[in-house]
Amino acid sequence: MERLRKAGIHAKGRTQLLLTAAEAYPALEAAFLDSRKEIHASFRIFDLDTELRSARARVIGRRWFDLIVDTLRRGVALHFTLADFDPCARPKLHRLTWQSLRQFHAAAELAGPQAKLHARAAMHPAETGILPRLAFWPLALHRLRKQAAEMNGWPANERAAALRDMPGLLPYVEVAPDGHISVPLTRLPRLRPATHHQKLAVFDRKKLYIG
Repeated sequence: MERLRKAGIHAKGRTQLLLTAAEAYPALEAAFLDSRKEIHASFRIFDLDTELRSARARVIGRRWFDLIVDTLRRGVALHFTLADFDPCARPKLHRLTWQSLRQFHAAAELAGPQAKLHARAAMHPAETGILPRLAFWPLALHRLRKQAAEMNGWPANERAAALRDMPGLLPYVEVAPDGHISVPLTRLPRLRPATHHQKLAVFDRKKLYIG
C-alpha cells in the first residue's frame, strides 16, 4: 500500500472486503441495481431462483430472476457467461447451467423487446485424449446408464424437461418415441475434466466484483 501511495495511486476506501455471504450478496444486488449501461459477468453457478437478501432488492421482487428482469427493463446490457460441466461426470451441474440460461432468456422475454441480453454456457476446452477416454469408458458408461435409469423412473414430462436442459447428454443416448432413454455401447464419450471457476462481474466498466 505504501508503494502505491508513493506512486500517486490512492486505493484506500475504494476496495471493500466482504467475508460472508450475508455481506457479499447484498453488495452484488446493489451493484446490479446501480448499473446504468452494461454488466459483464462470468460465474461458475448462478441460480436465478436464489432469494434476494437486501431490503432494497426485495422492493423489486423475491428472486434473482426478478432482479434480472428489472435490470434488463432499465436498458442495461447484460453479458453473462456460465460455466458448463461434463454431462457424464456432473450431469446435475450440467443441467443447472442450462436451466439458468433458460431462465435468463425467460427474463429477457418478460423485460420486453428492448432487452439486451447475451448469455452463454462455456465448457472448459481441456479434454482427455483417446487413451484416457478408452480407459475411463467403463466408468463413463456406468455413469451414463445410471443417469438414464434415474431419468426413466421420472414422469414423461419431467424427463422431457430434463433432456431439454441437458444438451451435452443427447449425443450419448437414444430417446425412444415414448421418451425412454437408452445408452448405446458404440458412443465413446468425450471427457472434460476441468471447469471454469471464475466468479466476477464488471459494472459500467467502473466497479469490479470478485468472488
